[in-house]
Amino acid sequence: MAALGTCPYCGRPYPAGATFCPSCGAAVGAGAMGTAAPAGPPVAGAYAPMYPPTYAGAPATPPTLGPSDQEPLEKVALGAILAIVAAGLSIAVLLLGGLRSVSASGSGASIYGGSRGWIEVGVELLAVALVITYTLLYRSAFVRLALRDRRFSTPAKLTLLLLFGIVLLFGSFAWLLYLLVQTLNCAGGLAPGAIPASCVPGSLLLALGLLLIFAIIVIVGFVGLLVGIWRLGTRYQDDRFKVGAVLLIFPFINVVGAVLVLVAARRSQERLRSAPAGFPPG
Repeated sequence: MAALGTCPYCGRPYPAGATFCPSCGAAVGAGAMGTAAPAGPPVAGAYAPMYPPTYAGAPATPPTLGPSDQEPLEKVALGAILAIVAAGLSIAVLLLGGLRSVSASGSGASIYGGSRGWIEVGVELLAVALVITYTLLYRSAFVRLALRDRRFSTPAKLTLLLLFGIVLLFGSFAWLLYLLVQTLNCAGGLAPGAIPASCVPGSLLLALGLLLIFAIIVIVGFVGLLVGIWRLGTRYQDDRFKVGAVLLIFPFINVVGAVLVLVAARRSQERLRSAPAGFPPG
């Protein structure tokens, strides 16, 4: 019997007049348009009744929203709060630096005394710790969502890359600063152009190269974080997630983006509490 076509599910041919694929049982031809499947279990030489395909490449069941979304949204909301605090601390560091410059160019007195540099370092380290913490929260949320929605699988992987990138980036940056201090101490206060080559450690170029590589890793991971937040807007049908993801790219404005993500997460939680379980996402 000549084959009429190829099954769109398993890729095998089905005979003319068939309503169900004899290989996998999927509805084909007229069966795909609503023809009832033959009753009874599949037997040799007969068309198998329709059943949910379990082979690789089968169409995924559309994800649904329900109470299980509350935990990921709570982590997103907590991550947004930490992002707001981290952005505020970054702004505070810049303000501290500006006040220090004004103090140094004025009377020479400083409102921070001799500890002003340590204050800035402490604030910066706290901001970095908050960035790592809220990245962990976002990753945990994406991992949970990826169990039901494959769109979050890639953001979950890239946020893990972001975590490793942040740690390695600051480690290489600290190493680079150490090498630069060694170079300046060896030069004994000479002008930059007069520093002898013997004072420049051979590992300085390696540190610069690693710093560049880890910076690229951080950028890629951060893009994955933004993509995950954008897809939250698609899943929960709230464009504030998407606007917040875009604003998180820009310095200073990123605090507004974090606020929008927080508001969207809380609003989505409220909608889930009042909506029937199992309604389809966007």
